[in-house]
Amino acid sequence: YALMCSGNLSSAFRLANEGKSILNQNQHHFFESFASLVIILCDRYLGRGVEAIQLMNEVFLPIKHGDRNPLWANLATGMMVVEYEQNQLDKSLELSTQLIPLVNHSCATEEVATVYLYSSRVFHIKDQSSKASRLLDQLERILSLGDYQRFNSQVVHEKMRQAFRSGSFSVCKHIFEKYHLDEFINKGVWQKSGQYEEHRERGALAAVYFLISKGRFKQASDLLEDIAQLLDRNNITSRVLIARCNIAMIAFRQGNTDAAISLVKRLISRYGLVCFSRSVFDEAPGLELLFQQAVNESRVALPTIFTDIFHTLVAAGDKFQDLIQPAHLLTDKELEIFELLSTGLSNAEISKQSGIALSTTKWHLKNIYSKLNVENRSAALALAHKTQPA
Repeated sequence: YALMCSGNLSSAFRLANEGKSILNQNQHHFFESFASLVIILCDRYLGRGVEAIQLMNEVFLPIKHGDRNPLWANLATGMMVVEYEQNQLDKSLELSTQLIPLVNHSCATEEVATVYLYSSRVFHIKDQSSKASRLLDQLERILSLGDYQRFNSQVVHEKMRQAFRSGSFSVCKHIFEKYHLDEFINKGVWQKSGQYEEHRERGALAAVYFLISKGRFKQASDLLEDIAQLLDRNNITSRVLIARCNIAMIAFRQGNTDAAISLVKRLISRYGLVCFSRSVFDEAPGLELLFQQAVNESRVALPTIFTDIFHTLVAAGDKFQDLIQPAHLLTDKELEIFELLSTGLSNAEISKQSGIALSTTKWHLKNIYSKLNVENRSAALALAHKTQPA
């Protein structure tokens, strides 16, 4: 487990298999379940999702309908994550509902944290934000009883992810300040250690969401590249995929659709679609819209098995405009012009109101259309009305 947490996945995988064999021979099935979960987690981190799912089903199905004892709770926790990763959210939520009353101080902290974190995420996906927030607050109180740097970083990451996904950018700022995430931007955190430390990755990824919410795309991309390179060196496949998908999403948000799709195609070629689990879509917010765009342009072909699993995410559609936040893409002057445009003023009237020449107004509008990925005035007006607060 310690080897796994420090990114030494191959060694962790080998030792866990040895431990599983010994424990099985001695019929210590409860302790054997811990070894199974370490093996599954290593497979998951290494991008071997199919192997992780197969082993999880192999060890859980025989006891699925058995007593709700500690062995069941251990393996049901792993199964809950597998159901989530395969986009079986109702099944995942059903297991989490059974697990929450069972996990307590006598359980492994990994188990407690996993149940609360994934339950919160699924509730948030299902638009039950209050329940999702309460679970994270409860978990934070539980973790305050010890020194759990890794799990606390997961809580902060999930809080920021949910706020960012909901478009609650003022909450993003609050989280950024409360948990001192500026240290992951300013102090070269990825140069402090040559090995993988999950709390650093989670803190930095939370900081990335904040940077994107503020329109600081270059800074966010640079930080993501640092994260990706370290993860690559440590062969943490599932996490490096999330980092690079976020880089693609920054390009997509800026209107660089061609570059974004090209990067996704390279990631699919390198890692395979099998690595694009539900967590990749959720931790690279908006990725499903980039997939939709790629499919609409016939630049990515998705096999039936993939679309069957992720049909709620990658169904054909054109929702890119949902990602666009004019306030984060435009300069102050461009934003002023855009707001005047949204009131229905003509170019001449905009020029008069803003005190600039008509030719300058037209030049600003051309830049605005380009940055917002719209073709003309009508499309810009439609976007303006869509993005105005109710």
